[in-house]
This record gives sequence, structure tokens and C-alpha cells, in this order.
Amino acid sequence: MGGLVVSYFWLPTARPVFGVLTDWNVHGGLLFSFVAMGITVGGLTEIFTVYLHKNGRWTSEDLANMSFNFAVFGLLGVMNSVFYQMQAHWFGSGRSPGVLAGKTLVDQFLYTPFLSNPMQTLAFLWKSEQFSFRRTVEKMRQFRQFYVLTVLPVLVSNWLFWIPMVVLIYCFPTSLQLPLGILACAIWSMLLTALVEPADARGTSTEELSD
Repeated sequence: MGGLVVSYFWLPTARPVFGVLTDWNVHGGLLFSFVAMGITVGGLTEIFTVYLHKNGRWTSEDLANMSFNFAVFGLLGVMNSVFYQMQAHWFGSGRSPGVLAGKTLVDQFLYTPFLSNPMQTLAFLWKSEQFSFRRTVEKMRQFRQFYVLTVLPVLVSNWLFWIPMVVLIYCFPTSLQLPLGILACAIWSMLLTALVEPADARGTSTEELSD
């Protein structure tokens, strides 16, 4: 992302690429936000998971996961698009230290812990409970325990990656922040996929070794 910042401001030959991303975002509107985030984060991450941990062996469960991820991250893309526009309205579109600090603080300490992160956590909790609203609500009944044990660990790991990342994203014009935010989210998702091996993949690997 630091290289993209350098390319945008000091490498004229890279400008056409950023111009295309700007056009897609401006003219595509919220539909672009939904589709781009859904495909890039939800779709590519699942593809990466299958080929990294399952040797490219697709199952119906993998396709269902891809569809669910597409919907969840597509919705998150729409939320992020609206949020970036609101940030520009609140703080302006400049790149001064005060503007970058204000946007980063609101992003990481208000929007992320109280809206985007709980939304993702609840969505995947609902999926893990076989889409049962009753069981999901039961898991959330003790909200403090749910937040500390489920939401907070994800949030802390997010901060290590996202605080420096959003500072770089907010260096760009508002029309480019969503496309580059999608890129950063895809990097983050694939990084987690590479570092954390799914339980079913570990089981498959054990079976193959025992054979």
C-alpha cells in the first residue's frame, strides 16, 4: 500500500491505472462497491483457501462458503463506501496530519469496533450456528462475554494491520479509497488464510498422511 501511495503521487505512468479505478468507483456507485468487495474478498479468498489447504478439491460446501462470503463482504463494501463519503464530509479530503488522524481514529475506534467488526462476527456466528437465529441469540445472550471472547480478539488483531493501513488509504482521494480499501481487505483475508489452516484441512492432511 505504501508503494501505491508513492506510485500515485510520484509516478506519472501509474496514473491511468488509478484513473480506471476512480471511474469504476464513481460511475459504478454502490453496485460497484457490493460486487467488487464481494468478488475480491469473498470470492478470491475462498479460491485461495481451496487451492492452498485442499489442493484445489472443490466441494458444495466451498461453493456455499463462497456465496455467503460474497454476500457478507459485498454488504461490507457498501457500508465502507458510505462511510468513506461521510468521513470526507466530516473531515474534508485533505492529507494533513490532523485530517488523517481524525479519520483513522473514527475508523478504527468507532466504526470498526461498533459496526463493521460486530457485523462480520455476527454474520459468521450465524453461519456457524447453521443459520439458526435462536442459537445465535443464545450465544449472544451474555453480551459482555460474547464481546470479550469473540469480538475483541478479532478487533485487536485487526488493529495491528489496519491502523497503519487506513492511514495510507486516507492519503488517497475519496474516490480511490474504496478500491484500495478492497485491495487491502483482500490482502488481509488471504494473509489470515495462509496463516490459519482450517480444521477440516488439517483433518484431511492427517488422513492422507496415515494412508
